[in-house]
Amino acid sequence: MKSRMVCCAMLGMATLCGAAAGADVSPLTNFADIPVLTNGPGKGCYAIFQGKLFEVLVATNLDVMVYPVDNGKRMEPPVVINNNFTLPGWGNYIGLLKPDPPCVNPQKLVFRLVTDRGMQLIQTWKITDGLLSVNNQFKDYTGAVPVLHVGIQFPRTQTFAPAATPAERSAATAGCVLRWRAGHSETALTVITVPYGNRVILQDYCDWMEHKGPWGARKVTIKRTTNKSLLSLTGSVYGYEGVGMQFVSRFDPKKRGELQGFDLKVE
Repeated sequence: MKSRMVCCAMLGMATLCGAAAGADVSPLTNFADIPVLTNGPGKGCYAIFQGKLFEVLVATNLDVMVYPVDNGKRMEPPVVINNNFTLPGWGNYIGLLKPDPPCVNPQKLVFRLVTDRGMQLIQTWKITDGLLSVNNQFKDYTGAVPVLHVGIQFPRTQTFAPAATPAERSAATAGCVLRWRAGHSETALTVITVPYGNRVILQDYCDWMEHKGPWGARKVTIKRTTNKSLLSLTGSVYGYEGVGMQFVSRFDPKKRGELQGFDLKVE
């Protein structure tokens, strides 16, 4: 289950492009046939955006990898947005509207997925240096509004031997901090700060999450931009183990064409 991206830009003179909502969805392109860049720093990828604050790579499987940039250096490991969209009960994705050529430094990316039931998911990205703004929209469906899940993975930054002591973990992760506004209820969200060396009890409901330390001076924040959507985190982990979360969009059935989204910011 993969996504469709539309983008068009040339390095140094980025432009916007993409099929308009409501455009004819045929012929469809198979996900395996999505084109890639054949040279340059994005070789083998569908798209690349290079800025002073971050670098964004769209992989051949259309997952999106965000690398903070500190002092001109791309920092590893990346934050990954998994475009294996979950839509239980709404059919299988059968293709994407024919994609534009691979691109460099796009200002806008548009994902258009089509299911075997004729429903479309349109996901639009706007990109400026240090900020990805993502919006999701459904069209051509009947009955109840689908619920969309998008995976977001903050990376593992260290690995320790089983015998490592808490003091050793804390020393090795000094300066790395996780902060988020979350809770077990949407009406009781609080701001929590935990060093990477301490175990984190994740919450069911999250408004935003911030990581600082693994990428030099850069800080990475993920934040929902609509109150009816949420960021969901469950389980218990250390910050350095990598935190996985789900962006869950809950659309209003009375508002067809409604947008739900999130921002990923590097500063």
